[in-house]
Amino acid sequence: MKGMDKQMTVKKKSDFLCDDFIFYLAGILIVLGIKCYYSRADCDSLRWILAPTTWWVGFLSRIPFTYISGTGYVNHDLRLLIAPSCSGVRFMVITFATIFFSFVHMIALPQKSVLSDSAENLWGNSVTPVFGNVKAKRNGHIKESAEKRTEENVVKSIKVKLKKKVKKNTHIRKRVKGLGWLVVSALLSWLFTVLVNGLRIMIAIYLPMYLENAGLMKGVLTQDRLHTMIGVVVYFIALLTIYRLIGWFVRRTVENDFMDGGDNMGTHESADNDTDTCGKPSLLTFMCKCAPPVFWYFVLTLGLPFLSRAGRDGTAEFTEFAVLVTGCCGFLLLPYVTMTLLCGKKHERNIRRRAVKSSSGNPEKQYDTGKTSC
Repeated sequence: MKGMDKQMTVKKKSDFLCDDFIFYLAGILIVLGIKCYYSRADCDSLRWILAPTTWWVGFLSRIPFTYISGTGYVNHDLRLLIAPSCSGVRFMVITFATIFFSFVHMIALPQKSVLSDSAENLWGNSVTPVFGNVKAKRNGHIKESAEKRTEENVVKSIKVKLKKKVKKNTHIRKRVKGLGWLVVSALLSWLFTVLVNGLRIMIAIYLPMYLENAGLMKGVLTQDRLHTMIGVVVYFIALLTIYRLIGWFVRRTVENDFMDGGDNMGTHESADNDTDTCGKPSLLTFMCKCAPPVFWYFVLTLGLPFLSRAGRDGTAEFTEFAVLVTGCCGFLLLPYVTMTLLCGKKHERNIRRRAVKSSSGNPEKQYDTGKTSC
């Protein structure tokens, strides 16, 4: 039995990889394609993202910008320039990868109600004429070899055909959903990039002015390092927030779809908590929740640039950049993890209190409450 279960698990994994491979391949090609396009694009080629970003910055700051071909959006009075390097395309690629690759397998899940309806329709349309043919066969309208076929064999053959048809329809629906999520992820990443990048530019305009007036722009804190730190902090916080927001929406959507199909979504409810099944805070569970955005941020911010810079000059500059990025991200994750663990401990204490109250009020349920409170 264990060997059969293992074979079934391997088969499910192989089917999953084969079904979703086209989605992951399309996502990887889009990421690499945008990276290649951005490395060769000028400001005229990036107006599709520079124009709305500049409008958003002007709306927030009331600072007018003028577009100069080959240069970017300029404000001569304040000596400000929104150039292609300020477009936020890198953040858009990171956001797209985080949104698409993290949830495409959930979006492409077939609904049970859809599968059951398809099976019933196919069964109703297919079984009646087949059994009509069987009755005709029994009346002597066909050869003797066909008359020996039993109804059980006919039913088995019908079920095989139905399974093939349902599987084909499921693959079509799954691919439509996956490709639809590909388009939605691209649109959402563009929208979030415009909003977040506009806020980053706003902070990059006013914060250096404030620090210079306060006399803090000295020594280690230079303009370039401050600009890098602002970008890392704003982008990383936004990426974590976007991931949790999209994850919440996707899980609720999938949960409602399965509830409509009569399925139990208790696993999805438990997945939303940062605690394990016993109510205890799980650092591993929390890190798994943060792993996709952190992974894609570091891979696309440090990994690919490191590979492209291999054997070139500028190693010291890249090392300084990598240290700043890692330090800022670690500084942001530390209080995030701490708050989660504190909330998890509070949740554990509340569970124990409820367990004690229920066990004292109803001794017959003492075993169950003890199991719940671990």
